[in-house]
Amino acid sequence: MSSIRHQKACQATVAASPRRNFVARLIASTAGLAGLMAAPRSLFALSESAGPGDEDWMAALTGKHRVIFDVAAHLNGKGLAQTRNYLNAWENDFKVAEREINVVIGIHGDAIPIVLQDALWSSLKIGEQYGVRDAATNAPAIRNVFQTANLSPGGVVTAEQTVEALQHRGVRFLVCRNTIAGATQKLAAAGLGTADTIRAAIVGGLLPNVIVVPAMVVAITQLQEKGLAYTKIG
Repeated sequence: MSSIRHQKACQATVAASPRRNFVARLIASTAGLAGLMAAPRSLFALSESAGPGDEDWMAALTGKHRVIFDVAAHLNGKGLAQTRNYLNAWENDFKVAEREINVVIGIHGDAIPIVLQDALWSSLKIGEQYGVRDAATNAPAIRNVFQTANLSPGGVVTAEQTVEALQHRGVRFLVCRNTIAGATQKLAAAGLGTADTIRAAIVGGLLPNVIVVPAMVVAITQLQEKGLAYTKIG
């Protein structure tokens, strides 16, 4: 009798195990999902930078005069210079308050050097690969010459045209995933690292407050639908 009871107990344990395993997996997955939902946005990296439905920054564009500048090449800072001129003309000549002016700069294609941190310019030879020279050395730039910290006499931009100076005046900079993918392919083909390594470096090496969007053509369409004028630069 004792042997029979022991055999039945074992059978019951085996039968219960799948149920216990399922419950355990369900609890674990629920806890994992809760943790994911509570995680800070920084953990989502590129995929959550500005994806579908995440348009809070667009909703903040409430100025009377609004424009998206389409910048597909760095052109030694031409897009930055024109943005500064645009802001100054409205403010100085038409007496429009800065809060009534919204400018978005859509960076894509060969304009991507504008929004990359110094470390990438050095490690990925950005100046050499994209044809940007540093006036201080007269050699391919190994630092972001579009930033305030790297200004030099005869440089490509003035103090009022740097990325930081324009951001301080409310200008928003966008870059798209397709542009990041294109830069990754270009730099990997130049033998500067593996595609995975380069892509991760670019995603983590964008200048502060640069907004990543899925596709620039979609972002431009969305902004036009919200009433922003469109201007192609270069």
